[in-house]
Amino acid sequence: MTQYLSNPPRHTSTTSNAQAEAPEIYPVSSRTANPSILQEDILHLIFQCFTLDQWYPYSTSTSSGAVPILDPSCTENERLRTLARSARVCTSFRTAALPVLWATLYDFTPLLRLISSCTKKRVGRTPGSDRARGPFIFKFKLDATPIASDELRRIAFYGSMIRTVAKHEGAHYQSRPYALYIHHIDPSSWVCLHAILHHGPKGHLLPNLRQLVAAVVSPRDLDLVPAVASPSLLDLELVLLDDFPSRPREGWQLHLEDRLSAVLTRLPNLTRFRLDFIGVHLSDKIASAIAQVVSLRTLDMHISLPIIGPAYKSQVLWMAMPSLSPLRHLKSLRLHSSGEVRVPLPSSAGTSAAPLFPSLREIEICPLDFAPRFYRWCELLQSKSVHRLALASVQYAGASSLREVCRVIAQSFPCLFSFSCAFVPDRETHALENVQIDPLRDVIAPLSSLYALQHLSIHTAVVRRPTPLISLADADLDAISDFWPGLRHLSLRGFDVFPSLGQSRDNLPHLFGISLSTVATLSIRCSDLKHLALPLLDVKPHRIGSKDTYPDTNHHLQYFDTTDISDGDYVTAACILDRIFPHVDVTAQLVNLSQRGATIRPLGKKYLMAYDDWRNCAQYRLFLGIALCQDGRTSDLQSRLCEEYGMVDPLLCVGTLPHEQATCC
Repeated sequence: MTQYLSNPPRHTSTTSNAQAEAPEIYPVSSRTANPSILQEDILHLIFQCFTLDQWYPYSTSTSSGAVPILDPSCTENERLRTLARSARVCTSFRTAALPVLWATLYDFTPLLRLISSCTKKRVGRTPGSDRARGPFIFKFKLDATPIASDELRRIAFYGSMIRTVAKHEGAHYQSRPYALYIHHIDPSSWVCLHAILHHGPKGHLLPNLRQLVAAVVSPRDLDLVPAVASPSLLDLELVLLDDFPSRPREGWQLHLEDRLSAVLTRLPNLTRFRLDFIGVHLSDKIASAIAQVVSLRTLDMHISLPIIGPAYKSQVLWMAMPSLSPLRHLKSLRLHSSGEVRVPLPSSAGTSAAPLFPSLREIEICPLDFAPRFYRWCELLQSKSVHRLALASVQYAGASSLREVCRVIAQSFPCLFSFSCAFVPDRETHALENVQIDPLRDVIAPLSSLYALQHLSIHTAVVRRPTPLISLADADLDAISDFWPGLRHLSLRGFDVFPSLGQSRDNLPHLFGISLSTVATLSIRCSDLKHLALPLLDVKPHRIGSKDTYPDTNHHLQYFDTTDISDGDYVTAACILDRIFPHVDVTAQLVNLSQRGATIRPLGKKYLMAYDDWRNCAQYRLFLGIALCQDGRTSDLQSRLCEEYGMVDPLLCVGTLPHEQATCC
């Protein structure tokens, strides 16, 4: 029997135990775990995997060196590091520690390094880094040479523990000046791995894999999924990384059309598929390849719109959607497209055609840079089963076009519970000086037929002009509370009146601004409201009445936020808001505003701080006042109880003896 633990830990006994229950006995110790475990697996693979020494910010300056950045998920990684240290020194603990350590990998490097034919080569430094200080890039490659049976057992042993292969939580740091994923795997390794495992005992490298995020740099990277796919896979993401110089600039459309069908054929139980390929449009071949996975519940596509020309004249994004009709169990559809196709489409939504996806529950589309194109989407996706609709970046030329969009939405999705949208004026309308200002209530009036609506979120872009195109005032908030008294979530963002330098916000037109009395009316009409975010809260002294004139509703609102507060009486406004919403929690807002306040810098002698910094300070003063009112109300209640019942604050009894506490209380 091979002695795998050549250097056992100091506390491990070196005498064998013939009475052990393990199927195989080792001369090292009866507590040795699996015969597939080598000591170097713990020392050089597992422990190194959770020591993120590849995270370096690089600088072109010759005076500063490379310093490791802070771990963005230090708590989780430190937990895994501690577990790996324990597995190194305690052989009896390894059996329990290994499944936890190998449950989630950020790439396949630790697994490939288990094979002796895997080679490591330094290929350069990270793109854009300082040649002298940037971290090196190492490429690992697997040769198609036969491997020994003990290596196959090791791969099968560790592969059975892997549940997730996905991006690290700090993947959003993968931009300058940070470098991430300096370990690259040669794409030819996937074909070699597939050939090696084809003759293995089971044929699946990762039999318990649930989630896989495959970063595609080369077309050969698409061979990764067939190499590691198993029927257990439920969640698959194919992400095209276009920051690498080796990425071909053309031909991705053909590569994906040829390979996607073979990739998805091996995944009969897939429930979620995300395709993030900017530069590829949804063709009939790609849609047909996706449609063969009839078990899909969630489809998320980040793709591009085709270029209108002789070669793509008929390839409009929505034209391939009918090819997805076999997905009868699809519940969530997310379409994120880039590009612009201004094709006039007739509005025929609301017809009696059968829904394309009868089980669809939620739709998310981003962006809609031409509103009439949305009419065809509604015609294809209309259904009474859709409960959530989210639209992002809807460009519009005026309030009439937005009103038409709302009419089509109400007609196509009559059973909506949640509606979110973001309106952005197009460039031509934004450049005009004299435009018509329409109130929000007139724009969203067609949505009033959605009686079951509980979640309403409308965001508009901050237009740096004297006035935006859509106004928000007391009458608009009153109309919203009349339309949907059962609202539980109301978020209105934007509608900001951005003053030019030298202009005063006190001279805003009457079309803008929400008074506290309207907020109080909203709390009475929408008694189930839990989340409220409002802009343009008017707290000027002449708009605020006495605190006692506002109703004491004991409303159970949990979240309240406001932006663009006008200069005024923050103290009285905070007391009134605390009276209307006594259970609201503003802790998160105070923490965020405190962090922003640390970066405030004066602009000069004339302007003490930037407009955004002034707005943050105004918000902080209001939320701090609400928090102080809540603390004061709690203290008053305790004092009143002490006066009426002779009780003493329990906090004053801390540290006293038991008989003294009984005397006090």
